[in-house]
Amino acid sequence: MKYNSICCIGLLILLALISSCSSNREKKYRIGVSQCSDDIWRDKQNSELKIGAYFHDNVELRFAVAYDSDERQIQQIELASTC
Repeated sequence: MKYNSICCIGLLILLALISSCSSNREKKYRIGVSQCSDDIWRDKQNSELKIGAYFHDNVELRFAVAYDSDERQIQQIELASTC
């Protein structure tokens, strides 16, 4: 249940970031990905996200691992959205 809540929080932050960008030049997007743990499945997911971002010059991905800490995951998402 907590994992779903954190995912929702992350998506809301991401949407707020995207909607707050207003400029005539090409928009740049920073996407923070905070994985709850570090394993083969998540490594594969991160690799696929990097491949998808490769096709878009205006997308920057930032990855972090929270090691099963909800609080740390929230902090990582907030940090990625402010820089």
